[in-house]
Amino acid sequence: MVVLAIIGTAAGLAGVALRPAATQGPVEWVQEVQRLKRLAIQSGRPHSSSLVIGGREYAITALPSGEVVTDPILEIDAFSGRIRRSEP
Repeated sequence: MVVLAIIGTAAGLAGVALRPAATQGPVEWVQEVQRLKRLAIQSGRPHSSSLVIGGREYAITALPSGEVVTDPILEIDAFSGRIRRSEP
């Protein structure tokens, strides 16, 4: 009985210790893509900027239709503007 109590306590503590950290919001460049897209849709005009990610510079243009044009390595869906991953 004591052994079961010890095992239960150890399992409970391990579960708390191994709980994943709180998820962080989108990385900075993802927020910039979302901001440009929002500006383009609201203003009805294309908006362009450059993003520096990992020491490399990428040009990005958000169109009023919601499309985003940029380097394919960023894995941004051109038509939806959705970002498929957060780091190139």
